[in-house]
Amino acid sequence: MRTPPQTLTNWTLTVESWTPAANIYSLTAAPTRTNTTYALGTMSTLLPWSQLHPSLQNVSGIGFYRTTVTLAHSPSPSPSPSSGVILDLGRISHVARIRVNGHPTHPVDLHSAKLDITQGVMDGENTIDVMVASPLGNAVRRY
Repeated sequence: MRTPPQTLTNWTLTVESWTPAANIYSLTAAPTRTNTTYALGTMSTLLPWSQLHPSLQNVSGIGFYRTTVTLAHSPSPSPSPSSGVILDLGRISHVARIRVNGHPTHPVDLHSAKLDITQGVMDGENTIDVMVASPLGNAVRRY
């Protein structure tokens, strides 16, 4: 029995960014790491950071998107695309890594960001993590 597609919502985004040390001339001063989490609510499309919050306009770093989905019956692994669980990320501009319930998936094809995650899901609640890195140009754009 085929279940209808589900739209994944209730995403959170945690952005890990790095900024220079207060004294950029010091050889011992370390950069500052900042982790900021944004609740994205019912958003069903993972948007670029610059479209999510004004404070992310010029940020470079790593973003960790996370959501959960509950499956009543996890399908058996099958070569038929109509009987598995397909994660469709839409358009991806740079690099993305996916984890399902803490386990890494196959690499993501940026031209067709559809991924068969059937083997990683289970009955009940499943956690989907999407890790993306932004280009350094985001941080230097304002200069």
